[in-house]
Amino acid sequence: MNPASAKRVERLRGGPTHQAPLAEGLSYRYYFGNQKEMNLGKIDKNSSIPIYYQIKGIIREKIEKNEWKPSDKIPSESFLSDYYKISIMTVRQAINELRDAGLLYKIKGKGVFVSKPKLERDLSALTSFTETLIKSGINIKREILDLSTLPAPSDVANKLEIKLNSYIMRAERLMIYDNTPFYYDVNILPYDLCNNLVRKDFCQTSIYVLLEHKLGLNLDFANLTLEAISCPPYQSKLLKIKNGAPVLHLHQVTHLIGGKPVQIIDAFARNDIFKYTLVRKRNKYIF
Repeated sequence: MNPASAKRVERLRGGPTHQAPLAEGLSYRYYFGNQKEMNLGKIDKNSSIPIYYQIKGIIREKIEKNEWKPSDKIPSESFLSDYYKISIMTVRQAINELRDAGLLYKIKGKGVFVSKPKLERDLSALTSFTETLIKSGINIKREILDLSTLPAPSDVANKLEIKLNSYIMRAERLMIYDNTPFYYDVNILPYDLCNNLVRKDFCQTSIYVLLEHKLGLNLDFANLTLEAISCPPYQSKLLKIKNGAPVLHLHQVTHLIGGKPVQIIDAFARNDIFKYTLVRKRNKYIF
């Protein structure tokens, strides 16, 4: 045991560390969020399951059971190494893999902490981003960065099936969750269909709700492309991430019943805060 860990354990147990050896599975009182009893469980060094994988499972279980809550600091690598009597490199491998999976994050000089659960959106149904979050009980803030009317360039005109230089409405938005910007998008709509929309409308509700309930349009389907890219400089600054950091990029064209395109969405989502899910069904074939 290193000196720092020895002193910490001595302080927590109320006596010199040489009075009794540390044993796996003991409950320690540890300065972890609010002081509380923490049982770190046991590992089986004779198991065919790698030790680092067992450590991963113990940490993951505590997070999933909400014993270790978002923003809680977890025990240090040296503490876990001493506790389980394993090498610090084994502990580090487990922690690094959980960091890569988004369950933990590290603050230099302070330690490793439990990440907040990622916001999740199901792409199986044609629902808006904000509709999905509100249904999950998550409150977000919308910032309207720009709302403007301008002539449609050729690529936009082709996608919306309107004449070149016909007017379009462009709404640029930033979504904020828990004081952290995580989603940026640009929505483009044919001006002749939405000329009575104002900035206040885009602040108060989802664009799908505006299209259906305020404008009386009937949405049907959308063509969506989703890919991982390096974030461009402008979006990086707005999302408060490093220039070139990986993000999820979405490009979608939404259609009305009958097939007429009514909306183009170009969006960037932080993949450390946000994830997408999709239900896939296999077609049955007769051979």
